[in-house]
Amino acid sequence: MKKRIYGYIALLLALACCACGKPADTASNAPVENPLLNTEQPGTDPPEVPLNTTRVEGNVPRTGGEISGISEETLADAQVDVQFMEQVPNDPTGFWRVAKLSDTRDFNTYALDYYKTYCKSDDEVHAIIDPVKQTTTVVFRLIGRLDVTVYAYAPGEEQDWNTLAKGDKLDEYYIYLDNGEIERAK
Repeated sequence: MKKRIYGYIALLLALACCACGKPADTASNAPVENPLLNTEQPGTDPPEVPLNTTRVEGNVPRTGGEISGISEETLADAQVDVQFMEQVPNDPTGFWRVAKLSDTRDFNTYALDYYKTYCKSDDEVHAIIDPVKQTTTVVFRLIGRLDVTVYAYAPGEEQDWNTLAKGDKLDEYYIYLDNGEIERAK
C-alpha cells in the first residue's frame, strides 16, 4: 500500500515539475534519489498538510487568516501617481525595485494591479514608499500569492538597499493571485 502511495506522490511531483515548466533530465535515465520516496527506511512518511490549511483552485494554500477584502481596484481607478525606480542603489541581488506614492487609501485595494503593472519577473521584490503614511510596504510573489509586509518608514531609506525596509514591522497580508482575496497573516 505504501509503495502505491509513494508511486502517486512521485507521479504528482513529476506533473508539478512539468506544470512549472522545468524540463526533466532526458540525458540520464538514472533514478533520482528522493528521501521522501525511499521505501527502504522505516518511518519516512511524506509530510502531512497542516489541518488548518485548505486547498483551492491552483493549489494555493490558504493560511486560515481573516479575509479583509478583495484587491480589485486598478491604479487608474485609484488615481494613484507612482514614481517607479528600476534599480535600488547597492542592491547586490538586482531584484529590488522601489516605487513612491502618496495615497490615503489602503495599498492592498490595488496591490494586485500594481503587481501586474510593475512586476516584470516573479523574482522581483518591490518596496512601496508612502511618505504620507510613513510606511514602506514590501511586495513579492510567493506560491500563487503576494506577500505584502508593511514596515515603518525612515526618511531616505530608499536611497540604499542596506537601509530599505528596516523599520518596525507593522502588518502583513497575503493577496491571492487567483481571486484577489486579501488575507491578514496570522
